Amino acid sequence: MYAGMAGLHGAGLSTELAWQLSLTAVVTLCAALVLTWMGPWIRRRLAAGGVAAQRVLAGGWIALVPLFALGLLKTMAESYAPVLYAKF
Repeated sequence: MYAGMAGLHGAGLSTELAWQLSLTAVVTLCAALVLTWMGPWIRRRLAAGGVAAQRVLAGGWIALVPLFALGLLKTMAESYAPVLYAKF
């Protein structure tokens, strides 16, 4: 059991898990990981820029609020019970 958790049985997905992952979910996850790692580099580049770059850096979080709301809506639409222990 622990060998499978460490990835020693290969990198493939089981059939029980593969049907739950869509291409959109995998691409979104990969893009989020890349952007997370690039975040400090982007912040340094914007901090060294001019006035327009400073405005983007200060107001960049505004673009994340609608994306967060869309992510919540998508999660709620795809889940059977959006609230933990909703049946109790």
